Amino acid sequence: MGVYIASLRGIAGDAAADRALADPAARLSFSQHGEDAAVVKILTERASGRGIYVDLGCHHPTRFSNTHLLHLMGWRGVNVDANPASVRLFNRQRPGDVNICSGVAERGGVMVFRRYEGADAVATFSDEEAARKGAKYREASAEPTRVRSFDEIMDIARWDGARIDLLNIDLEGFDARVLRSIDLDRYRPLVVCAELVTSPVAPVPDADVAHMRARGYLLHSKTGMSAIFCRAELFAD
Repeated sequence: MGVYIASLRGIAGDAAADRALADPAARLSFSQHGEDAAVVKILTERASGRGIYVDLGCHHPTRFSNTHLLHLMGWRGVNVDANPASVRLFNRQRPGDVNICSGVAERGGVMVFRRYEGADAVATFSDEEAARKGAKYREASAEPTRVRSFDEIMDIARWDGARIDLLNIDLEGFDARVLRSIDLDRYRPLVVCAELVTSPVAPVPDADVAHMRARGYLLHSKTGMSAIFCRAELFAD
């Protein structure tokens, strides 16, 4: 979370905004709650070179993106979203990535994908999440849509066993279910960022922390509604 550049210019004026952006202490973030800044700090301190990200529920190449900052730093990866319009944007703006149009669930199949007027970022396959969103947003469509498991997604991406530096999960109510379905011993991402709570003031559920700890991950931080986990060996020193 922060001040948008356009808002800063409107409040402080162009000259003041340009000075702020040129300040060496200024930090760049595209995430909704600054998740990308936290992830970049972790990975640049503890990993070297250009990395690989996998973004489930990628939504938009820049808006609310937890991977765009990494992309600007030369990283590449896999972006997955059930909205065809989102994937078309990724194909135009990130042609070097693997961009897949699909829903993500514990297993493959067909599920109802609900989208909302003026709020594509909150589209969901979750009935529980849809019940909450229905009180705030007007439903634009509810269409049967193909969903795939994480294994199926990685098969399409032709994953060859290369190290995954960041696994980002933002699936609007499906995050915990999908996270628990992923074989973390096989894929071993260095950092996992998942939207596991529905409120910025809610704690990360103990069950999710225990699940990740049992698989070698420690809770590093919580930013907004996202929990950031790191492999325990990153903190061995």
